[in-house]
Formats: sequence, C-alpha cells, structure tokens
Amino acid sequence: MAHQRRARAALFDGAMSSPGGLDPGAGGMGFQVVVEEKGPDEIDRGVDALARQVGRLKEITHQVSDQVGVRSALLEQMEGAVQQARSMLRATSKRVDRALRQRQGAHLWVLLAFMLLAFCAVYVASKVLHLFGRSSRK
Repeated sequence: MAHQRRARAALFDGAMSSPGGLDPGAGGMGFQVVVEEKGPDEIDRGVDALARQVGRLKEITHQVSDQVGVRSALLEQMEGAVQQARSMLRATSKRVDRALRQRQGAHLWVLLAFMLLAFCAVYVASKVLHLFGRSSRK
C-alpha cells in the first residue's frame, strides 16, 4: 500500500510542479488546472498541423476507395467466371443424363471425363484467383 502511494506521489509530483500542470488546490484536497494562453503563431501552427493530418486522412480515404473499386471489379469478374462454369456444368450434367437414358457406354465415359475436366478447370481457376487475391494484399 505504501509502495503504491510513493509511486503515485512520484507520478504526480512532476505534473504539479510543472508550469501549466496541476497545482494543489485548497489544503491539498483538490486540484486546479492552470491553462496557458497560446499566441496566434502557436495556434496557426496547430491549425496547420491539423490541416496536414486531415490531408493525409483524405489521401488514405481515396486510396481505400480505389482499392475497394479494384476489389469490386475483381469480384465481378470472378462472379462471371463462376456463372459461366455453372452453365457449363449444367449443360454437361444434361448431357450425362441424356447419355444415361440412351445407355451409350463409350459416349458416357467421354461425357464423364469432360465433366470431370470442367470441374477441375473451375477448381483450379478459383484457386488461382484466390491466390491472386492474397498476393495483391501483401
């Protein structure tokens, strides 16, 4: 307990003794904040610094907006590729159904191989696009 009091006293001693810091109030029970007035030059420098920070934030906002646009375009391209793969898969599935109904053995194997190849192509394309998306984040 005594150790904590000494640590607090050491912490606040510097603030109480510094100009513009905290001064003990009535009987040491409260604190009074002393505010220093700043000249117009100091205020102008503060406003200039604030304006620079706002400018940086605007630049960052524009960069984020540009990145969102790029990502959105990439997602639209991927959506188109997925739609195309779905339509190809549907067409292939219909062909397999038709072949099964007709019971053509060799033709069925060709269609199954084509369907497997189409699925693998879609899978590899999605992995490549996913990998491309990760590499652009770094």
